[in-house]
Amino acid sequence: MTREEAYLEQDEMAKIMRVSRVTVSNWERGFTRPKHNDLVVWALTTDFDATWLETGSTSAGYTTRDSNPEPVD
Repeated sequence: MTREEAYLEQDEMAKIMRVSRVTVSNWERGFTRPKHNDLVVWALTTDFDATWLETGSTSAGYTTRDSNPEPVD
């Protein structure tokens, strides 16, 4: 879940996005779908690709970030 990987609680994400915590919860559980503009805000907040958030597929040339990268020697 991108929100958790960005170390944000549902209430923090809701405040940033100007929606209720219940709305964030419903999006995450698949009960409702966010509007495109909300996905863009979510993507900018969590540093994830908006296309991936919306479709589950990455856009051309985009790689998802590693939330636990190994140190480079």
